[in-house]
Order: sequence, then structure tokens, then C-alpha cells
Amino acid sequence: MTKPPASPPAIHPIEQYGLDLRGAFTRERGAVHVASGAENRHVETLVRFYAAVAARRMDEVESLLCDDARFTIHGPGRLPVRGATGRGPTLDGIARNFARFVSDGPTIERVAAQGDVVMVVAHETGRYADSHERYDHHFVQEFTFRDGRMFDYRLFVCA
Repeated sequence: MTKPPASPPAIHPIEQYGLDLRGAFTRERGAVHVASGAENRHVETLVRFYAAVAARRMDEVESLLCDDARFTIHGPGRLPVRGATGRGPTLDGIARNFARFVSDGPTIERVAAQGDVVMVVAHETGRYADSHERYDHHFVQEFTFRDGRMFDYRLFVCA
């Protein structure tokens, strides 16, 4: 008796978020603008960023950052990072932030890009990795790019 073919592995919710970001930004999800080449490249960089974060390929994440990259989280409650400057501290802050949450999968509500800035409005549910408490967050991510790399990543969380 032959075994049925194995089903493909489920995609990590954070990687799916990156793919959803691409879809929300392009005409496949009804976008009405025509993006510039730079704006499209920035969105593709974010797709790679989320795939690398989901797979814990932090060396790949690091390659997407400027040397003087910044990462800041604004919001209430216990946040793993408030601010980091420089490639190493930013990479560490991103890793600590994503390790703190077990996501059910974020849902993108809107993506906008203008020049070197990409804004993402989203909603996410899940649980905190340490306490297993549930969370329900609305958030805005603002990414600023310089020379094709992420320079400034600001996360605004509303609990």
C-alpha cells in the first residue's frame, strides 16, 4: 500500500504576514495606486525580512539592516524593547521582540508606501511566550529605508 503524499509544511504565521503584506500592497488585493520601483523593492525587502524572522535566520535579517539601524517600540505594558540603535542592538531587539510572542497570525488592514517609508496597519492575536497569557494587539509599523536597507523600524502597539 502506498502512502499518501505528505502535505506541505504549514507556513509560519510571521512568514505568511510578509506574503500578505505583498498582496495587500499590490493589485492582487485591490490596491489602486501604481507603486514606484523603490517602493516595490522596500515591500519585497519586508517580505524577506519576515521570512527570515520566522525561520530565525538572524544573519539574513542583519544583512537587511543599515549599520546605524534603529528599532523602537511605543506602547503600553511590558515590552521587550523600548529602543535600540546600531545594527547589533537593533538585531538583538528584533530577535527579543519576536521571541516574546507566539502569534496566531497577524492580519494586515492596510499597507502604504511613499518614497522610502512603508507603513503597515495590522491586528494580531496570540499569547506571550513566557506566561502563555493571551494578547490582542492593534499596531502600526513604520519602516524607513536608506539605500535599499532598513534604517528605522518603529512599532506602535495599541493593546
